Amino acid sequence: ATTEIYALSLHDALPIYLGAPFSREQVDIIALLARYHRKGIPRLDQHRYSRLNDRGRRLINWLGGILRVADGLDRSHDSAVGWISTSVVDGRLEVRVSVRPYPLQGALSVNATDLERLMPHLAAATEKRTLLERAIGMPVVIRSV
Repeated sequence: ATTEIYALSLHDALPIYLGAPFSREQVDIIALLARYHRKGIPRLDQHRYSRLNDRGRRLINWLGGILRVADGLDRSHDSAVGWISTSVVDGRLEVRVSVRPYPLQGALSVNATDLERLMPHLAAATEKRTLLERAIGMPVVIRSV
């Protein structure tokens, strides 16, 4: 669906598709987020990105970076992540991720299988952290707790 929205924006149909109350700049931001939330790095030689002001480009980097990490944390869409927390530690952003346990015999408890289920999500989020690191200007470490 997001690639369809971006394809529409290339043909200037997105403003019509979205309609009011979105401004042209907001439509560009939506289209760019659809483009960059999964892959690619925004570059100034790309028309839509280059015509944004500094605030708009920072917004694309921040939101695109956050969306990529979130996409990695929901890699297989199985609700493995229970919660996340973040803090800056020693000049890096730490993203701490807790597993959502499967119900076992009427009670919730975390076991080794749940932690194993979380590992591919952590790996995917770690692979997708580059844009967020670029946006915040510091390394991002993603780990389970």
